[in-house]
Formats: sequence, structure tokens, C-alpha cells
Amino acid sequence: MKKHDLPAMPFYFGDWRKAPEVRAMEPDTRMFWFEMLGYMWESTERGYLTLNGKAIEENTLATMLGIAHSRLTESLTTMSDLGVFSRRDSDGAIYCRRMVKEEARRQQCRKNGSKGGNPLLSVGGSVEGLVNQKPNQLPEDENENAGANRKATRSKSFTPPTVDEVRSYCQERGNSVDPELFVDFYTSKEWMVGKNKMKDWKAAVRTWEKSKAQNRTQYGRQNVDPQEIKEQMQRFMERNSE
Repeated sequence: MKKHDLPAMPFYFGDWRKAPEVRAMEPDTRMFWFEMLGYMWESTERGYLTLNGKAIEENTLATMLGIAHSRLTESLTTMSDLGVFSRRDSDGAIYCRRMVKEEARRQQCRKNGSKGGNPLLSVGGSVEGLVNQKPNQLPEDENENAGANRKATRSKSFTPPTVDEVRSYCQERGNSVDPELFVDFYTSKEWMVGKNKMKDWKAAVRTWEKSKAQNRTQYGRQNVDPQEIKEQMQRFMERNSE
């Protein structure tokens, strides 16, 4: 396969700093994700964590990152709970949604350019097709997949927990997660984890619990304060509503 011809990977530092799912990760987990982004950029399937056309297994990835398999499993669980990455249905390959989307757009522009840059060539070859095209329209097969995914999502209803339900679960586990802060944080995000609707709020509580425990034992200080994340989210939302 022809090697990608872009000389460098674009990195939007402002978006990285503002993304709450990135800020919620431990510093070392953020570094693992950054390393994984580099491998996904260099992959022959840009945006997908693959090697020689196959999804990279956890043991291999742990070796590539130079960490223990158990530590990688823990980090991948945190990333998954926070919605940092997605997995391809066919083989479970981890992929970066933004990188895949931007690569598809780049390839489409390149294809249009090779045909003279006429946008009609990518919309059915007719003026009618261009007029009826919707913003951010996907190819027909991708639209079908998107429709199937939406139906699957609707079939799995999620009911946000009350503060009392979260408090009861936290008491059951004996953790120090603030139930009111937890509910307020995810209510402000409309119970979204990254770009996906939350499926299991108890799993999110366990992620918060694990993050607080690691801050106390591994680093000896509070590196990531959920209250700080909430305040950053509120400031971000206020700036974008002006």
C-alpha cells in the first residue's frame, strides 16, 4: 500500500486541553493515548490501531508502549469508560474518530482533485445531486451503517441515576466519590461520555473511584479534580453560548 504522503501529524493542542475526557485521565494514561495516536497516524489504515492490516492485540500494544499488560488493560478500561476511543465492529481495532473522519475527508478531496475538482463528481454526477446534498453528508453505505447504529443506540435506553442512587452505590462500594458532583458533572454533559451516550453510570462511578485512589497512592496529590473538570466544562459552555 502506498505510504501516506503527509509530512507530519496535525495536533490541536487547544482541543486536547479543553477535552474533559482527556483531562479526566491520569497523566500516564494520557501519555499512553498520545503514543497510540502516533501509531494510528503511521498505520496503513490511518486512524486505526492496526499492524500489517490486523488489529493490534493488547500484549503487542503493551510491548510497543513499554508497559505491563495489566497496566495497559487498566488504562484501556479508563479510556473506554470515558469514550476516548471507539472500536471497529469487524475486528475490534481501536480507532480515533476524529483522525478517521479527517482522513476520509482528505481522501475525498484528493479524489475530487484528480477529477478536476468538480464537486458534482462526488455527488452522483448531477446538479440535482449537488442541490439535494445535506451538510456533512456521508457516502450511501456509511449512511446505512450510521442508521443501523442509531437504531441500536435507541434500543438500549439509559435512565440517568438520581443523587440518592449514586450515593447508595458509593456507600455500598465505600468510596469517596461525591454523588452530587458526579450527577451535576454528567448532567451538564447531557450524560454523554465523549461523543457517546452513557450506557452504565455505575461503570463511570468506578472510573472516578479508581482515579481518586490512584491520585492518593501513586502520585501523592490530587492531579485531576472532578470539580476542576466541571468548572472548565461550565466555562467552555458559557464561552460557546455567547
